Amino acid sequence: MSKEDRANMIEQAFEDWNFLVNEGSSITGARIQIEKDYELTESEIIKLRLLILGEIERMMETGRIEWGMLDGR
Repeated sequence: MSKEDRANMIEQAFEDWNFLVNEGSSITGARIQIEKDYELTESEIIKLRLLILGEIERMMETGRIEWGMLDGR
Protein backbone atom coordinates (compact mmCIF):
# COMPACT_ATOMS: atom_id res chain seq x y z
CA MET A 1 0.00 0.00 0.00
CA SER A 2 1.39 3.41 -0.94
CA LYS A 3 2.24 6.09 1.61
CA GLU A 4 -0.71 8.16 0.37
CA ASP A 5 -3.07 5.19 0.73
CA ARG A 6 -1.83 4.61 4.29
CA ALA A 7 -2.42 8.30 5.12
CA ASN A 8 -5.93 8.06 3.68
CA MET A 9 -6.54 4.94 5.77
CA ILE A 10 -5.60 6.84 8.95
CA GLU A 11 -8.05 9.60 8.00
CA GLN A 12 -10.77 7.03 7.34
CA ALA A 13 -10.05 5.34 10.67
CA PHE A 14 -10.43 8.72 12.39
CA GLU A 15 -13.72 9.39 10.59
CA ASP A 16 -14.96 5.95 11.63
CA TRP A 17 -13.93 6.65 15.25
CA ASN A 18 -15.80 9.97 15.13
CA PHE A 19 -18.89 8.22 13.73
CA LEU A 20 -18.85 5.61 16.50
CA VAL A 21 -18.53 8.31 19.18
CA ASN A 22 -21.37 10.33 17.65
CA GLU A 23 -23.50 7.18 17.62
CA GLY A 24 -22.99 6.72 21.36
CA SER A 25 -19.84 4.63 21.76
CA SER A 26 -17.41 5.68 24.45
CA ILE A 27 -14.30 7.52 23.32
CA THR A 28 -12.04 4.70 24.47
CA GLY A 29 -14.32 1.92 23.28
CA ALA A 30 -14.49 3.44 19.82
CA ARG A 31 -10.70 3.83 19.72
CA ILE A 32 -10.14 0.22 20.72
CA GLN A 33 -12.63 -0.97 18.10
CA ILE A 34 -11.05 1.10 15.33
CA GLU A 35 -7.55 -0.05 16.26
CA LYS A 36 -8.78 -3.67 16.00
CA ASP A 37 -10.56 -3.09 12.68
CA TYR A 38 -7.63 -1.39 10.92
CA GLU A 39 -4.23 -2.99 10.57
CA LEU A 40 -2.18 0.04 11.58
CA THR A 41 1.52 0.19 12.30
CA GLU A 42 2.62 1.58 15.65
CA SER A 43 3.44 4.95 14.10
CA GLU A 44 0.01 5.02 12.42
CA ILE A 45 -1.66 4.25 15.75
CA ILE A 46 0.18 7.23 17.24
CA LYS A 47 -1.00 9.47 14.38
CA LEU A 48 -4.58 8.26 14.85
CA ARG A 49 -4.43 8.86 18.59
CA LEU A 50 -3.13 12.40 18.00
CA LEU A 51 -6.10 13.07 15.70
CA ILE A 52 -8.42 11.68 18.37
CA LEU A 53 -6.77 13.82 21.05
CA GLY A 54 -7.30 16.92 18.91
CA GLU A 55 -10.96 16.04 18.48
CA ILE A 56 -11.37 15.48 22.23
CA GLU A 57 -9.86 18.93 22.80
CA ARG A 58 -12.38 20.46 20.36
CA MET A 59 -15.21 18.59 22.09
CA MET A 60 -14.11 20.02 25.43
CA GLU A 61 -13.84 23.54 24.05
CA THR A 62 -17.38 23.36 22.70
CA GLY A 63 -18.77 21.83 25.88
CA ARG A 64 -19.70 18.48 24.32
CA ILE A 65 -17.63 16.67 26.95
CA GLU A 66 -15.92 17.46 30.25
CA TRP A 67 -12.90 15.91 31.97
CA GLY A 68 -15.10 13.75 34.20
CA MET A 69 -16.63 12.14 31.14
CA LEU A 70 -13.21 10.91 30.04
CA ASP A 71 -12.61 8.77 33.11
CA GLY A 72 -16.13 7.47 33.56
CA ARG A 73 -17.40 9.92 36.22
